[in-house]
Amino acid sequence: MCFLGFYVNEEQQYNMPLLLAIVIILNVILWLVSFGKRTMAGGVIGFVAAIVIAFVYLSVSGNMLTAFTDTEDSPNPYLYYMICFAVIVGVWLLASTRRGTLVLMPLGALVAALIQYLYHNNHFLWLALFLIACMVNLALKNYQNQVLRFGNRNSSFGRTALVALVCVLAAFLIGTGAFYGIVSPLNPPAKKLELFTRDMTRTPLDRMGLASEVKVLDPDQKSDVTEEVPGVSGTESSEASGNDDDGGIVGDEIDEDSEMDNAANLFSEDSEDDQLDAISYNRLRSVLWTTILLIAILAAAAIILKVLSHRMWLKRIQDKSQKEQISAMYHLFLRKFAQIKEGKYREETPYEYAERTELNLASFVTQEADFNEITDIFVRSEYGTDGITGEEYEAFKEYYRNMFRCLRQYLGLRWIVKFFVL
Repeated sequence: MCFLGFYVNEEQQYNMPLLLAIVIILNVILWLVSFGKRTMAGGVIGFVAAIVIAFVYLSVSGNMLTAFTDTEDSPNPYLYYMICFAVIVGVWLLASTRRGTLVLMPLGALVAALIQYLYHNNHFLWLALFLIACMVNLALKNYQNQVLRFGNRNSSFGRTALVALVCVLAAFLIGTGAFYGIVSPLNPPAKKLELFTRDMTRTPLDRMGLASEVKVLDPDQKSDVTEEVPGVSGTESSEASGNDDDGGIVGDEIDEDSEMDNAANLFSEDSEDDQLDAISYNRLRSVLWTTILLIAILAAAAIILKVLSHRMWLKRIQDKSQKEQISAMYHLFLRKFAQIKEGKYREETPYEYAERTELNLASFVTQEADFNEITDIFVRSEYGTDGITGEEYEAFKEYYRNMFRCLRQYLGLRWIVKFFVL
């Protein structure tokens, strides 16, 4: 599908064995270099070296400029390999993470929709395979994150992929069955989609400009000889020939001036023709600033609501017992720490978790308590028989109020990205 966006040789574009060979070889190389930090470092060095060698070859062979051209008259033989490399490596990098897969899925669907809209080649099969692969990969990445998070000894990626594939195929069959079995026979009316539905500009006149023409008298063309035209009176002759003081402007020049005057009047500020208001740059500028202001207001409102939600959550749980409040706040701490990659393993006790993360969570501290003391208060409240004091309860609430400030300091600039998640 990506080849259709460029002028690629047909011999290369429809050569399926060549494409499969390139895809398999590049994916195997990427798979081999992705085992660890050392192999990844060697892979990056190897890819950079390959790119440098390719540029050196193009420079020596004199095809440097040709390699980056995309014209219909002279198809570029190197463009095919550049597209293959960019697409395969880009898809691999995006598919290597869960967030990258979430970006890759709509991006691929957008490319398929654009190619279908422009060329009507009906690449439905390739789009279906792409979306199915993305969803299965998304399930695998979720499973991988769970395995790494809880440190499972045994993993079953094969069975997870099979279950995900069955679920995706079931959803795919249900969706296509509903469309071809219900929607397609009904043939509902559809509005035709057009890129441009209204012409918002007018074609400027040829003579419109910022400067006006000035008539300069030519003294060599001036004459005192007056010749009478047969059958025309003196007054009519002088009117036809023009006034010598005005430079002898003839009839064609008068018509030309009239057209220019009409063009100037057409675009003058005093014109009362309402049809000239089809496009207004002042109005567009006003809409732009209004949109920016509205976005700023919505962003500020979202931030304020997010901050207020923390306080409302604390106020809502205060209706519960003291033990339930401490338990709810402690488990909220665990969720926030998990979101910054400092989560608790399932098999760990609270004390073991606090001891393991003591250095990493050293910045999460208030004047009343640190996380070790908070853990001790939670354990005595949740599992002990002795109650906790009012000071310890207030220390717990104070730790909650300072949690988000500590998260902001811990994350730095990443806080902007994770603000609404945390």
